[in-house]
Parts: sequence; structure tokens; C-alpha cells
Amino acid sequence: MTRWIRMGLLLAVAVPRAQSGCESTGDREYYCRSTGDPVADGAALYEFIEKRSYPCGSTILLDAGAEYVNKGEPGVPSHSYGFPLGPQAGCNGAYTTITSTRAGDLPEGKRVLPSDKPKMAKLLTRGTFPAIQFFPKANNWRLAGLVLSNTAAASRNGYIAWVLGASHRFDPVPPGDELSQVVFDRVLVYPYEEEAYGDLANNTNGLAYLRTARTGFYLMGRNVEILNSYIYGLGGYARKGTPVAVTGASSGKPAVLTAPGISASLGVSGTCSGACDESCYGSCARVVIAGAAGDWLTLNGPKYVKYLTADTVAVYSPRRLSGIAGGGEPYSGSGKGPLTGNVSVFGTELLGQYGFLTAWGGPYRIINNHIEAWGMNIFLGGSDTPAVDPAIVQSGSTETRLLLDHVRELKVGDLVVVDVPEGAGRSKYCGSSAKGCWNSNRTRVGKVTAIDGTAVSLAPHGPDGIDVPPRIGGRAAWRGLLIENIEIRRNTIFRNHEHLLAQAGKGPIEVKQAYNGLVDGNIIGTAVNGNYFITSRNQGGRSPWMTTENFTFSNNLVGGPDGSSSRMLMQLEDDEHTNAAGANVTFYNNLQPNVIEIPYAGGISQIADGGGGRTGGWLHNTNTPPMGTRLRAFLHFDCQTSPFVYGVTSDWSIRDNLWGFGEGIVIGRSQDGRSCWPAAKDQIKSNLFVDTRDTGVRTIRGAWPGNTVLSNYGQVKFKGVCAFESWEDCELAEDSPGKGAASDGKDLGADVAQVKDRINGWSEEAGLLVADTSVPAMVNNPEAFQLGAAEAVIRFKVFNAKDGTCSLELYTNGARTKKDPDTDSYDKQACTREGNSLDAGVVTFRAGRYSPLRPGATYHYRIQDGERVMVGEFTMPDAPAPERPGLPPPGPGLPRENLSPEAQRPEAGPRQ
Repeated sequence: MTRWIRMGLLLAVAVPRAQSGCESTGDREYYCRSTGDPVADGAALYEFIEKRSYPCGSTILLDAGAEYVNKGEPGVPSHSYGFPLGPQAGCNGAYTTITSTRAGDLPEGKRVLPSDKPKMAKLLTRGTFPAIQFFPKANNWRLAGLVLSNTAAASRNGYIAWVLGASHRFDPVPPGDELSQVVFDRVLVYPYEEEAYGDLANNTNGLAYLRTARTGFYLMGRNVEILNSYIYGLGGYARKGTPVAVTGASSGKPAVLTAPGISASLGVSGTCSGACDESCYGSCARVVIAGAAGDWLTLNGPKYVKYLTADTVAVYSPRRLSGIAGGGEPYSGSGKGPLTGNVSVFGTELLGQYGFLTAWGGPYRIINNHIEAWGMNIFLGGSDTPAVDPAIVQSGSTETRLLLDHVRELKVGDLVVVDVPEGAGRSKYCGSSAKGCWNSNRTRVGKVTAIDGTAVSLAPHGPDGIDVPPRIGGRAAWRGLLIENIEIRRNTIFRNHEHLLAQAGKGPIEVKQAYNGLVDGNIIGTAVNGNYFITSRNQGGRSPWMTTENFTFSNNLVGGPDGSSSRMLMQLEDDEHTNAAGANVTFYNNLQPNVIEIPYAGGISQIADGGGGRTGGWLHNTNTPPMGTRLRAFLHFDCQTSPFVYGVTSDWSIRDNLWGFGEGIVIGRSQDGRSCWPAAKDQIKSNLFVDTRDTGVRTIRGAWPGNTVLSNYGQVKFKGVCAFESWEDCELAEDSPGKGAASDGKDLGADVAQVKDRINGWSEEAGLLVADTSVPAMVNNPEAFQLGAAEAVIRFKVFNAKDGTCSLELYTNGARTKKDPDTDSYDKQACTREGNSLDAGVVTFRAGRYSPLRPGATYHYRIQDGERVMVGEFTMPDAPAPERPGLPPPGPGLPRENLSPEAQRPEAGPRQ
């Protein structure tokens, strides 16, 4: 009898629930029934998992709809522990699965929703520890059909409860202790306030803005997958101090709240004539107000209060979607009458919120999830990572010549970080008090210029350049761990901006270091203060090997109900601490309609920003701010002198984009007007610029020759209104001047059909494409394409085989306007044409049968399968490929383990 049949029997038969416990139901399956007592059931589950009396590969069933609360002493959250997942032996590729008895009602491959909660079991934490706790070397775990959350106990005691944690401690995980082979599939992650107080849209008492859980996933591991899950409600305000009971309120504008000692309780002092902005910092505080009723109901929620007297404060509302810190809008109490309700004012601090956070490890696969947070939904890096094989500095070492106990795997050109004596302070190469290097630290960095035995010659490099002798007996390190081989694909990444942008973090995706990464086919909503922030940051100062290299952002749709920022920031050399310069970072085929102007970073709103690095650039992106929008910088670099900042190279490309441009800094110059990017004009070709601020077509064309410039979007000729709500109409019409005008023969800007295909994952599901982080890109599945001398056999799974809508068209140009003779009629395009076959839902299409295909030619295809439209290309070999006896049906994708380590390392530059 199969496991799911047995599970159904468990649901159908009434089971006595007098006592908590887990019992075997045979064949490596264990059932942990619910008695209705979440604490007792949680304790039983905790003990069962901890004893590990089950073999690896078992299934642990939990009752759908039941709660299992982690172990701990009542009222002592610090003694609460997450359900303990540890190392397992004898797995042989199998996973021990913890799942719900109704997980079978959650279709595989489909993203779950909050409405699916009744089908899930809940694993809850009531303290500072996470709901799931991975112990050192935890391996081969799969969690499916579960809720991960916290309880009100964490809130009452004022603790932040991470819904999911990294290990048995919150310190950095040492190498070898990381988890491995872990899958989260169809799980819900949210803080308990979502259920207790309602979501923000329906908030009436203000408490929905208070939060205890700030992080969905924080982990370091190997071969970790987060699939088809829904992460939400992360973001809000943590309570700070004791709530103040309000005794009265005026009905003016701004309204004034009264309570004995309210100003001191909320930490505000000193009069200020302005609103709650930067000019009144210290006289104002962010608060959450709760309990107001009647006419004063709108008083509830996040507000700002300003000092008036010791017992009175004025109330201001936050300026939503504004970069100004504070509340600039006076809250009006006019006409409201006496204050009603038991009103409390909570002092708060904004939680730093992350949907997914990691410092090192990989591969990671984050596929088809909803990831919602107020701050940085996905954050990669940001802290020091362990050195792999550090050395010890020997006696006789100087600032230019190290004597070490070993030089294993050290190469000329590597960066070496060394300990220096206490009191050495900052390096003389640290250039600004605003930079991280200004803080006194105990390390310095040099670049290796020669190696003679165990003697290493160094030259100072970057803001932490070595300028003093190292500490004898101290550490010298040159190799460390990075985030490697990460896929972030087909997710909805949403930032709920119910607060000020200046307090919201930088962007929905922030990368501070990663090697081999692909962000493809995501919908990124409400990214109003930045879309992607890509840097190479040695943030802690002790990891100069930090780099962002071989990373692609492609086929993403950015916008949302509040529009999106224009920013695609790239800074691949760190001006705060020394790092290894990044390389090969590319923004390709991203669609960003409804770009809005938001004051940020001193009023600069960059379409692209750069510093340092090698190769990469911006290709085939569509970025359309409305007419009249001011974008004050298009592309600039900081101009500094080595070794403080390392300069830039001219091997970047800005090509084939469709971009609205306002007024601002000339491409290739710094904000102070100096030029530090030689031959910038030579790198900026075949773009279509729309003048959004009357800069002048002739002026723009004169500044950037080799590009098309139009004075308005009507001249672009989209198929319809190019907006986020109608983003498919951002495709170019047949008579658009950008049609087929790109340097590669494609349309200028983003290929909208390709964006839609990648967002939905149609080509991947059909077996045509697989992800390859070594490129990094979605590439043709070799099992789907057999290319011969004059014929191409293309095999793909179909989902509408019976409705007669399956067709394949071949084009000889990238704009897909010139049909190849082999598919230039309806009969020739049909998946059922002569010579083709349909077997078990897989079409074998023999292209070239009616008209031979040309050796060495690139063909662009369009496959329609019902409402699914899949686009791509392939290149015929110059010589006939060896015949293969047959192709197996394409599956969901090439397994990751089929990619050799060598194949995952591109020749994009040396890895430090």
C-alpha cells in the first residue's frame, strides 16, 4: 500500500487522542497525532525527532490544522528550542520528510497560498529560537506542507523570533557544520500577528504593525531548495519600552496627545519648528498607536510624534513612498470630538526584515515562491565568512614581506588579510570618515606580488591597504567561503512599503557577494527605492575575498501598484573595505514599466550606477518612466585614486536598451563632473532613448552617438499602453523604429514574450530549458535538441495536445519577423505535421524536413501550446553532429549534480 493511501486511511479512521506521541505505521512512516494540546504535542514531536530512532528516508506525518509548539519552559522564551533537525546516516540520496496528513491536497509544483493553512500542520516557536533548528551537519531533510511561525509568547516577552534559523547558534556557522541536502516545499512562513491582528489592509487597532518575527530563512548550507512556498508578513515595528496610556487628544492639526511624562517615555525632547523630518531628528520619534475608536480610528497604526511639552506630543503621519526620514504630514483631529478608546502609544524600532538571508554556501535554489518583506526580501552576504586555510605570521615579517608557516594555494595577485597589532587604527589609505574603514580595526590587506618559498611580497591594496607590520603570530588568510551557485527564479518578490523608504533597506534584492548567480523570471513589486543592488562588499573588513562575479539578472518584471525605481545599481569594488573586484555582472532583458521619481541618496535616481569590476553591463532592458520624470543620473562612477578605489575598465556594454532619460550627469562621469571612464561613448550603442524632460533629441544624440533618440513614447509605438498593469503591451508594434533595430537583430528593449515565458516557467516545464549557474543563464536542455547537418529534432512536453493549438515556427532573425521556409505556413507549423510524433505527451518536431536548415545558422523559434507561448533559439553546427540513437523524453530539468565543478566555473577572471 502506498504512503498516500495509508495517509488517507489515517484521516478516515478515528484515532484515540488520549496521549501525545509518535507511532510507527509501517514502512518507514511515523504518525505524530495531535491531542489538541499544542505544547504537549510539540514536546512529543521534539523528543521523537531528537531521539532519531527512525532511519533516514522516513516520513513523519503531522495532523493537518494542528499546532505543534516547540520545547521550552512556560514563560521563559530563552529556554525554548526549535524542533531539532540534525545529521543523519545511511541516507543514500533519500530525505527524511516532515509533512502534513493533507499534503497530498497541495499539488506538487504549485505555489501554496495562505488559504491552504487548513491542509498544513503548524510548527511554532514561542521564544528566541526558530521554529526549525538545524544542528551542526544536519542533512537530508525535507519539509513539505507545513506552517512555520511563532506564538504570542514571544511577543509578550519582547523577543524577536526568527521563524527559521541557521544552526544551534546565531553565530557564523563554521565550515563543515553547515546543513546540506535540505528542501522546503510548499511551506507557509509568517509571524503570528498576521492571524492575531489581521493584515495591514484590514488593520483597525494598530497592532497589525507590531511584529516579533523578522526573518523567514537565515541559513548557511549546501544544496538547499526553497520551492513553491509563501513567505509574508515580515516587516513592521518591534515594541520599545513601556506603552504609554493616552489620557486625551486635541482636535487640531496636528492633533496633540496628552499623557503624564509622555515625551520622556517616548524618548523625544527639545522643541522644533518643522515637521518630523531630518530637521527635527531627536525631537521626533516613530511610534505605533493602538486602541483608538470611533472618529479617531484612523489614529491607529504607525505615526510620528514630536515633542511639545513634557506631557504633550504632536502627531504626524508618515509620508508614504518618500525618502525623507520622518513624518511630514500633520495628522488632523479636526471635527473628531473627544478621544475614545483605550489608546496606547508604543515606542518602536523598525525591524530589519529578510525573506531569505545567507552569508555563504550553495548551491541554493529559490524557485516559485512569494517572498514579502518590508526590507530586503533577498539578501546575500553582508558579513565576514570563514577562511578556508589560514596561515600564521612568522617572526621577521614586515608590511611589504610576509613570512608564513605555509602558502598553500596562494597565488600572485591574491589578496591577503593579516592581523596587525592592537592600536594600529585605520589604514592611511582609508580616505573618508564616512567609510567603514574609518573605524579602527586590527587588519590590513595587501596584494601578492611575488612568492618565494613561504616568503610573500605584498603591495597595499584598497582602503585597508597594509601600512604597518603585521602582528607576529597573527592570522594571514587569502581564501574564504562565498555564496556560490544560487538560483532565484519565478518568484513574486513584494515589498510592502507601509513606512518610510529611508528606513526600508536598499532594494528587494541586495547582493553583497556571490559567485555564479541567476535571478530570472521574477515579478518584483513596489520596488520604489531600488530594484537590484549589486555590490562586492567586504562589509566586516576581514574577508577581502568577497566578490560578486558571474551574476545575471534576466527576464524580470519590475513595478507593482506603486511603480518602481529606476535604480539598477552595480558597484563591484568596495570603497569601504578592500575586496576582490567583481566581474561579469549583467542585466539582461528586464522589463520595468512605470518607473517613478523618488528622492533617494541625495536626490540621485540612477538607471545604472557603477564602480570597478570587469565585463558585464546592461543589455536589452526596457525602462519607461512617464514623461516629465526626472532621472538625475544615467550612469556614473566614483573617481578615486588607487589604492583607495581601484578604477574601472572599459569592457562594459550598454546596448540595445529602451530607456527613458531625463536630465543629469553625463554617462561615464562622477557626480563632481570628472571623467573616469575612458571611451564611455564607445560602449553605449544601439539603444533607444526617450527624452522625458525636454533635454533635446539633438543634445542627447550628440552626447551619445550611435543611438536612436525619440522625444516621446508615442514615437516608440508600443502595441498598447506600456504600464505595469498592461506590461504585455510593452511589446513593440510592427512599425516601431525599434523593431529589429538591435545590434543582434532583435527588437530594442526587452523581449516581452520571453519575459512572460520565464515568469511562468513554460519552457522549463516543457523541458526546453534548464538553469545553468556557470553561464549563468537558462540554456537549452541538451536532451531536447538534436542538431544534425540540415535537420533539428526538438522534443518538448505539451499540455494542450488535444485542442489542436500546438505549433512551432522558425524565424531567421531575432525579431521573429522573417519565417524560415520550413515553417512558413499553417500546415508546416503544426506539431502534428508529417514526420512528427506525439508520444506520452511529448512532441518530437523534425525541423528542416520541408526546407533544409543551414549549417552554422541561428534559428529563433516560437512554440505555442494553448495559451503557452515559448520562445528561444538554437544554432546549427558548422559540421554534422554525430547521430544519436534516440532522445529520452525531456524532464523537468537537468539535475544539478550533472553539472561538473569545472563546468560551474567560467573563465570570467581569477577567483580570490
